[in-house]
Amino acid sequence: MPSTLEQLLADRIQELPGPEHVVVDWLAIAGGPLGLADLAKLNARAAQHRSAAPDPSGGDVVKSALRASEDAIMRLCARGLCDRKGDVLDFRHPLTRDVAYAALDTMTRSRMHRALGQHLAETSSRAASRPRSSRATS
Repeated sequence: MPSTLEQLLADRIQELPGPEHVVVDWLAIAGGPLGLADLAKLNARAAQHRSAAPDPSGGDVVKSALRASEDAIMRLCARGLCDRKGDVLDFRHPLTRDVAYAALDTMTRSRMHRALGQHLAETSSRAASRPRSSRATS
């Protein structure tokens, strides 16, 4: 029997199936709300790195990651760990984020922070390079 709320949350997180655990890990690394499109791209990037023969276009990997993310998100919300507001997902309570982050080993944290930073840099540079009129309409 868990003796603290933190231990109870840690046990619940540890028992999550793989796709749900991955979503929780990315949310913990992000430190705040994460867009669903960003989450799918991060999952796809991680899946491509794990794959022996990555799809150069990333199409199938991205679609598969998006489906897995959507299913995992629905289950995490049903479990009461996360809340989805529109196209954004976040933990229901900051303590859950803290516990999930603390459960990540140093190497995984570092790798995921690097991947998130690269993704955000690529995303912001693409947004900055679009013509002003297309940014206003999207």
